[in-house]
Amino acid sequence: MTTSIPLLVGCREEYRGREETLERIMWVCLLSITAATMFSIAITQTIIVGMSAVWFYVLIRSRGAKFARTPLDIPFLIFILARAISVPFSVDPSVSFPGLYNEVFFYIMFFLAVHVFQAGDSVRSMGTVLWVIVAASVAASLIGTARYTMGSVERAASTTSGYYTLGLYLTLALPFPLLLGKRGEIFRSWRIPLLAAAAMCLGIIFSFDRLHWVGMAAVILIAGLLRERRLIIALAGATGLLALVVPEVNRRLVQLVDIGSNLSGRDVLWRGAAMIAGEHPVLGFGLRTFRLIFPIPAELPNPLIGSWHNDYLQLYFDGGLVALLGFLWLIVSVYRWSWKAFRSDLIPGDERYILGALLVSVTLLFLMGGMLDLTVGVMARTFLAMIAVIARRAWQNEPKGTMIPPAGSGDS
Repeated sequence: MTTSIPLLVGCREEYRGREETLERIMWVCLLSITAATMFSIAITQTIIVGMSAVWFYVLIRSRGAKFARTPLDIPFLIFILARAISVPFSVDPSVSFPGLYNEVFFYIMFFLAVHVFQAGDSVRSMGTVLWVIVAASVAASLIGTARYTMGSVERAASTTSGYYTLGLYLTLALPFPLLLGKRGEIFRSWRIPLLAAAAMCLGIIFSFDRLHWVGMAAVILIAGLLRERRLIIALAGATGLLALVVPEVNRRLVQLVDIGSNLSGRDVLWRGAAMIAGEHPVLGFGLRTFRLIFPIPAELPNPLIGSWHNDYLQLYFDGGLVALLGFLWLIVSVYRWSWKAFRSDLIPGDERYILGALLVSVTLLFLMGGMLDLTVGVMARTFLAMIAVIARRAWQNEPKGTMIPPAGSGDS
């Protein structure tokens, strides 16, 4: 009997040691994913697959006790299910199924990130991930800008895809250095965040995407009104200087003012959408069927266009009203539970600052699109996971009569 007690204690310590090792592996995987996303989709996908395997193993070993429920779980699962259910009803399942296969592990990123953030100090872990995202953004921006200035590319672009992905990624990351600089435990000074923001703005400007210019201006305006008004003056001065020095910037600014006559083919996409909008309204045409269903391909300004260039149109034509309403439910849930978190006394100050910056970023995401993009989608789901973990305390303390309370065994 006396020998069995030390043996039991030793087994428990060994189990805890293995558990801590697995958690560290998942933490390292999350940091590696956020660092690699803008530079290699293949590496990112490989790490996500490995991280998913570790997560499933942890859940099996703990008999589900390590699954942390959040208020965004059901809306996010419905969003995924709506994407999946359209595949068997697709006009060509052989085209739609590979699309779902490529997306599925990127969707699971939400649950992987939730697991990591709730396992330890959420402020510190979120702050570290945001630091890595900002550092990766600066690196991607400087690489893209250098390639443009050397004349190797016509626009600053990412190494994983084109200029649009780089501009969108940088725009969504820009709120963090500007809104969290010299605040709380994230960025403790202004110098490094401002330098990072300046480098990111260069990449956005030289991507020459007007939509992301508007997003960049909106972020700087918000940061100027809430934090430092000098940022607004700096934006105006830098934009004016670049317009004088770089003729292409001047030309694109003129197009931005006269946007009605410079729609870059979006008017053709909208006309095509109107022609077939009533054909498959419930479950859509299936994933990645744009080239099969677009009615006026000869009028497209670029024959390489392969999507609707709009998340809402893409969701509708891929999965019908089922997919579109699922996405709208997710959006409503994000704002609903963020508002409850802001009103809750259980959310510490640092998490409120992070939540505010996250809401600026995901609002830009919902307005500009990117949830369906593989590269930007990884970052977007990480942001949604942060929001879910922050809002979780407010969710758990809702009156039991108004909602189904989280399972006690699933909130370790």
